[in-house]
Amino acid sequence: MAAIARGAGSPHVADVKSVYDFLEAGAEAFERDEFSTIVARVEAVGPDHFGMELMLPENSFRFYRHIQERMKGRLGQDPEGKPPPSSGSRPEPSDGYGLLRSQLIAR
Repeated sequence: MAAIARGAGSPHVADVKSVYDFLEAGAEAFERDEFSTIVARVEAVGPDHFGMELMLPENSFRFYRHIQERMKGRLGQDPEGKPPPSSGSRPEPSDGYGLLRSQLIAR
């Protein structure tokens, strides 16, 4: 990556391997009035799984809000997130998240 940055014409390239080298290269980059590139070599590790744990309260609230935001503009809901009134005499069953079955099918 550092060679690519040099080849692309970056005037200042730092190839760092430790946190201390990174801090030093960052401080030097801030002192300059030119473009700087810092290439940090880190271990290739990641989470043991990819996904969202919906059983955690904050994640389930975030997911709910995400669905509500996506549904607002598409299905004619008012700003409070209330669905439009049903044309039938009795209310439609809900999925528990405030979305009506007809709205889910329409999507």
